[in-house]
Amino acid sequence: KDWREANVKRALAGENIRDMASINELVILSNLESLNSTLIKNELSKKERFKILSQTAQEQRKSLDNIDFLRSMKKISPTTYVDALKQPKLSSFDQTMKKALDYDPNKDKE
Repeated sequence: KDWREANVKRALAGENIRDMASINELVILSNLESLNSTLIKNELSKKERFKILSQTAQEQRKSLDNIDFLRSMKKISPTTYVDALKQPKLSSFDQTMKKALDYDPNKDKE
C-alpha cells in the first residue's frame, strides 16, 4: 500500500513493487511470504511475526548480497534463452546435417 501511494503513476499503469525489485529482493520476499504463512499457522502474534520476519530479511539480505548470483548459476548452454529464441528452428534433417558438418574427428582423440 505504501509503495502504491508513493508511486501513483506506476500503480495506475499496472506495475507493482515486484516490478522494481532486484532478484535478491524477490527471493527474500518469496521466502518471507512462506515463513509468514507458517508463523500464522503456529498462531504467533503480529508483533512476534514482524520481529522474526524482519530479522530473517536482514540475515537473508546479508547472505545474498555476498553472492555473485550470475557467477553462481550453472551455464548449460553457450547462448542465452533470448539468443535461442532468435535462432531459426532447424528441421530434423537440417539438424542431422549440421551435426555432420560440425563433426571434428580430432576432438575424440584428445
